[in-house]
Amino acid sequence: MDTSSSDEDEYIQATQPRHVLKPPKYDETTPFETFWAQFQNCSECNRWTKTEQLAYLRASLQKEAGQVLWDYGTEVTNSLKTNNNNNNNTKSI
Repeated sequence: MDTSSSDEDEYIQATQPRHVLKPPKYDETTPFETFWAQFQNCSECNRWTKTEQLAYLRASLQKEAGQVLWDYGTEVTNSLKTNNNNNNNTKSI
């Protein structure tokens, strides 16, 4: 019995690109809990790392919601950058 076609089918399925879920935008017009549940769903489905989650979260915040990172001052935004850099360094180890 020839199993090469079965193996080939499995290889094709494994190498085909997955559908990527696009994270929602948040501008405070919908409940934050709804946004966060959708964001977490995208994160799990897309298998984002913590660094990717931070990047997508920052890109998802719009209008006044996007201002929240700056309202806390440079201490918070610098700590996010430091955490981001630390995560990138540990990935390569």
